[in-house]
Amino acid sequence: MNITVENLAPCKKLLRVEVDAKTVDEAFEAITKDFQKQAALPGFRPGKAPRALVLKKYEADIKDEVKRKLIGDHYRKALEIHPRFSEACNNLGEALAGKGADKEAIVQFEKAVRLDPGFTVARENLGMVLARTGQTDKAIEHMKKVIEEKPDAPEAHRNLGHALATKGAFKEASAHLEEAVRLSGRRDPLALFLLGRVSADQGRRQEAVQYEQEALSIATRQNNAALVQAISAHLRELLATR
Repeated sequence: MNITVENLAPCKKLLRVEVDAKTVDEAFEAITKDFQKQAALPGFRPGKAPRALVLKKYEADIKDEVKRKLIGDHYRKALEIHPRFSEACNNLGEALAGKGADKEAIVQFEKAVRLDPGFTVARENLGMVLARTGQTDKAIEHMKKVIEEKPDAPEAHRNLGHALATKGAFKEASAHLEEAVRLSGRRDPLALFLLGRVSADQGRRQEAVQYEQEALSIATRQNNAALVQAISAHLRELLATR
């Protein structure tokens, strides 16, 4: 492993980690074997499918898992050498969050923010994972600080609005979600959907239906199948109780 640090600006550095081909090959082989053990392909007992068929079906997933493993493992080693590198802490946190290791991810995001309080990307990541793990008050605290730094960022208002709605602060949530919709030029279907849900929670069903129908139209054009499904299900509930 080769680690270099490049000074991009007085307060900005680039940490580059190079991993040798042998390490990559070993990780690919190990993860391929893990997939083989779990693969259930037609005509073969679980775990008995040939390596070639497993690769054919799961190669993209295997490569993604190799990438996550290498990033996680080697950013840890890089941080041992450069422990005060906030960007590396954030990147490791993102890798851990992507693997579902939220507790470890929070530790890295908190370290990144502690090292660089103005690092809004890390603070935003921290807020998102805190919200996902039910630590709503802490999430809101960090999300508000992100908005102080980036008042015109629609996703920051959307994230804060969502967290506030989870806490039941519907009036404040509506304000931030409306701002997210405005700043996005009404192109963010998730912000519109969340605004619809908050409107419904406040008893404004007609508004809720309008917001969610608009969200559904945009999500459909964007081919966002998961969001289309979620909006459609909630819309059916709203229309059934009108």
